[in-house]
Amino acid sequence: MLFKINRQIEFPFSSQSDKENFAKLLKRKFCMKLRILVTGAAGFIGNKVMLELAKAGCDVTGIDNINSYYSDKLKYARLKKCGIAETDASWQGNICQSSTFANCRFIRMSIADADAMDKLFSRWQFDKVINLAA
Repeated sequence: MLFKINRQIEFPFSSQSDKENFAKLLKRKFCMKLRILVTGAAGFIGNKVMLELAKAGCDVTGIDNINSYYSDKLKYARLKKCGIAETDASWQGNICQSSTFANCRFIRMSIADADAMDKLFSRWQFDKVINLAA
């Protein structure tokens, strides 16, 4: 089995798992260099995106205001999957480090708070922003 990169370089693999492991290695090598902000990180899609980016090795920061549009317990349960404790995430503006991923953190804040957003972008220079906030 051959794995092609840019149609120029071919790598032989003895099994499908070797191919998958190599793909994961490439993903991590390139993703680790990216600093990504995910808004709406406690939502259904935002949380899944944050979790997968953290697993891939990206330096990911998630933000969400955890409003009362629907159950905040559900939002905290989602954050727990990323290693973010409810006791830490319940404080506005608190930087919560993931207990599962060294490259993942969460901040409870609103994207409508211009001053907080300015401070956030001053502290971390993000390479990409994935806006999933409602």
